[in-house]
Amino acid sequence: MSYASVIKESVEKYPELKIIEAQKVYNEKFSAIPEQAFYKTVSRLAKSGEIIRITKGIYCKPKISRFGTIISTEKNILEHFLGRNQNEGLVIGYRMYNKYGLTTQVSKNIEIYANLLFKKKGKSEMYWD
Repeated sequence: MSYASVIKESVEKYPELKIIEAQKVYNEKFSAIPEQAFYKTVSRLAKSGEIIRITKGIYCKPKISRFGTIISTEKNILEHFLGRNQNEGLVIGYRMYNKYGLTTQVSKNIEIYANLLFKKKGKSEMYWD
């Protein structure tokens, strides 16, 4: 089997609307595959519509319904990064200001700081998004 078919088969097993962090998946399952081949395959899966790119390195397996393609909701994405109790990160910017009544502006974008820890080659790296 080729690298691409192994990765594609793994993505097909993911439940619909599941958030997929490319780096985390690579480190956990595909570290034996060359990194460039993995990311190129993920890029091709996104172009073909099998997964949807949310942001750099973050994808979602879409749900196909009779009304079209449905991606994960804003609530699910925030829950993924901030945790169920929202204690692993925080919403910043105008969304936070509006939540606490400091402004009446409603932001279209959501900015978050999330404390995510990834392991890579024995080192731990801290990512703040």
